[in-house]
Amino acid sequence: MGFSDQSVSPGFSLAKDHDFPEKFAELAAVRAPRILDAGIRAGWAGLYEVTPDHNALLGEWNGVSRFLYATGFSGHGFLQGPAIGEILRDLYLGTAPFVDTTPLAIERFATGKLRPERNIV
Repeated sequence: MGFSDQSVSPGFSLAKDHDFPEKFAELAAVRAPRILDAGIRAGWAGLYEVTPDHNALLGEWNGVSRFLYATGFSGHGFLQGPAIGEILRDLYLGTAPFVDTTPLAIERFATGKLRPERNIV
């Protein structure tokens, strides 16, 4: 179980948040109070690969011939993996994917067409 912490600044840190158990307990008490009976045995700091708008990068870059990319999914890439595989297959074969990938194209940063998403953990 986890949550997004809006106060975390972008950067690279492997430091553990020693206040996490207390923050977690406050949320768990409301959402899943019985989980508090389990206790916490250990913890670690993990890294998320995120883009400035917190959305993945997916598409074909026109700067290099046939350069397909799918990255920056953070933790939810595992969930989206099967669909992303189908999209990459279609792009590779030159077939239109079943969904418009334009909102996830790297060009969105140059055009400013961003749709920030900060609450997917």
